[in-house]
Amino acid sequence: MFQSLIKVIPSLLYSILLLALFYWQFNTQFTSIINAFSQEKLSLLYAYLFLYLFGLFLLVITVVNLIHYLIHEKAFVVITLCTLTIFYLFSLTDFSYVMEYFIHYPLDSYTIMGMIFFIVLIFAYALYSMVILYFKDTMPLSHIITFVLLALGYMLYFIQNYGKPLF
Repeated sequence: MFQSLIKVIPSLLYSILLLALFYWQFNTQFTSIINAFSQEKLSLLYAYLFLYLFGLFLLVITVVNLIHYLIHEKAFVVITLCTLTIFYLFSLTDFSYVMEYFIHYPLDSYTIMGMIFFIVLIFAYALYSMVILYFKDTMPLSHIITFVLLALGYMLYFIQNYGKPLF
């Protein structure tokens, strides 16, 4: 029992380091996005906040899965992603103003369904990343690429239509 606990300590330290970096970056960038778009239209600010909130979660999940290829510690993935998922679930009430804005904004039902799909996709990616470790040693790289491409495709579509157009 004691030996298995000692084996988890490096994973716990890696998780603490990554989570500290996440929380520090989350707070500073969230504030800088608000400051950068404070003089713009409100819809533009909320569009970028929405993408940042869930795009960052996507990025961290992907980084965790890629780090797992290097360190091969399942505890690292489970500890980090459980903590981040709990953070996002508890923070949904704090972030709900961003989603409520778009629900009350004159959007068609397909766009609202796309937003819901995007949020569910990110949470499903986190859950899938943890569950697959019970069946395989690592998450297949093709699965990581599929989740990331789906989410990035939606993010580009959303920026093109509701942010500053890229193309």
